[in-house]
Amino acid sequence: GARWPLAADAFSVAVLAALPLEQAETLALANLRRYSSAIETDIRELGVRIRRARAEGHTLESHETLGGWRLAVAVRDRAGRPEGAIGIFSGGEIAPADHGALALLVGRGARQVQEAIWRLPAGLRSRRKRTATPFEKRESSHCETDVWA
Repeated sequence: GARWPLAADAFSVAVLAALPLEQAETLALANLRRYSSAIETDIRELGVRIRRARAEGHTLESHETLGGWRLAVAVRDRAGRPEGAIGIFSGGEIAPADHGALALLVGRGARQVQEAIWRLPAGLRSRRKRTATPFEKRESSHCETDVWA
């Protein structure tokens, strides 16, 4: 599939929440520096969203600009590293009482996708060699750990 920088959408937050803390911080800071005009505010907000996604196992967010909501769960490789995210998007509203049920369904879907990928012969899983991205190779600038931990 196509690749794009991890931003602050629900799918990106799901992937960032599945990464080791230091790597998530490095990627988030690099992308916010590149795409944000309010880095300090954005990094704190993103840290809160990532902590919540780690605790809940998914991210569920409303989208103020486009309306509606997004729910996403990371899809992981056998080693537990995120390969991407699977989720749903709706232009309508979602009742708070339905959040948990939807999260369970999407989580089950993510696990089914993971298991299907794991069953593929090694040559079909990925034709690309896993290497560090330019963002992973850079050093992270200092970020308060309580924002992320």
